[in-house]
Formats: sequence, C-alpha cells, structure tokens
Amino acid sequence: MHFIVYFPGYLSQDPLDQLRQARSFLLRDDNPVIMALVWHFLDLIYPGPALMLLIHLLLFWVGLGLIAESYLAKGYARARALLFLGFLPPIFANMGVVWKDTGLLASAVFGCALLLKAQDRTRHWWVWWLGAMVALFYAQAVRHNSAPALIPFFVWSAWILIQPRLKPPARLASAFVVGLAIFAGAFFAQRALSRALIKQESLIWMVIPAYDVVGLTVRTGKML
Repeated sequence: MHFIVYFPGYLSQDPLDQLRQARSFLLRDDNPVIMALVWHFLDLIYPGPALMLLIHLLLFWVGLGLIAESYLAKGYARARALLFLGFLPPIFANMGVVWKDTGLLASAVFGCALLLKAQDRTRHWWVWWLGAMVALFYAQAVRHNSAPALIPFFVWSAWILIQPRLKPPARLASAFVVGLAIFAGAFFAQRALSRALIKQESLIWMVIPAYDVVGLTVRTGKML
C-alpha cells in the first residue's frame, strides 16, 4: 500500500540531481556516489524513481517486521507495533520521498533487524551478520554525516562477533575497538569507491561560508 500511495516516488531537487548523475554517470562529490551508482542500474531496468522507492520501502518494512518478530510475542501486538511505527505520519510521509535520508533510515532499520537475528547465534547466524554489514555499509555510504547514528550499530555487530565467553567488561571494550575498526573499514572503502567514480568536483563546501556570511550580515545589520 505504501508503494502504491507514493508511486512512482516523490523527488525534490536533491534526488533529481542524483538521478541526472545516475543516468549520465558523471558523478560529482556533492552527494555520496553509492545511491547514484545503485540508481544507475535500477534506471536501466525501469526508468525513474520507482525501483529506488520500492527498495527503500522493502528494506524498511521487512526490517520493521523482523524487529517486531524478534521482540513481540503475540501476533496482534506485532501488527499494532507495525501499524504504529510504519504509519506514523512523519515516517510514512518521508519514506515516500526518494532521499538519501530515507535510504539511510531504511537500510539502518534493516541492518538492525538482521543484527537481532544474528544475536541469537543460532545456525547460520553469520549469514544474518554479513547481511547486516551490507545494509550498514550502504547506510553509512549514503550520507556523509551518518557516523553518529551508525557507530553504535557497528559496535553492536562487533559484540555479536566477539567470543561470548569473554567477561562483559572485556567483551564490551573489545566490541568498542573492533566496532570502530569495522566502521573505519567501511568508511574508507566507500571513500575509495567515491574517489574511483567521481568525475567532477562540485566545491559544494564553498556554499556553506556564503550562508554564514549572509546570516552574519542579517544578524549584525552590516554588509560583510
């Protein structure tokens, strides 16, 4: 239903620019390249934002369902939680826009759900863990400022990975170090991917001081 309501997906100026880059494959550094890279191949299958919207919604709703399954024992409680969270107006409305923000949210929710599955360390737990790493790699690659939100997930992934026989203080300290190392590896991997694919520098950072100058001019009443 979510997909039908927002089909083929709303686009603001930012994702429109990413779609142009995806189609021309002339990638710039004003947005992370991972979304334009994925979008390039999706656009070859079905032109436009529809498939990107579908992937975001699938990651979000499947992740939400797995989280509900992991935490809620009764079926009706799962349904109520899904309805409450999934149809919460700020979430439901924003997920219909094909932003990198919604890509971050959807992949983080999906990664969290897979880590919950891996945490049980049942048979083939490592498959869930690897799937979570793929989702979290996309999440941290799709926004430049995603680190504060995602570092706890990487520390959690290391906690699952480290031998459970370690005592909690040692395990927590090891998880923190290993989690930061995993995050750093993912960060530098996406930076290397960006350097390999970016064909034009946008110098977007120059816009930020211009906003500061305008704000100070308004604040002080003096032309700067």
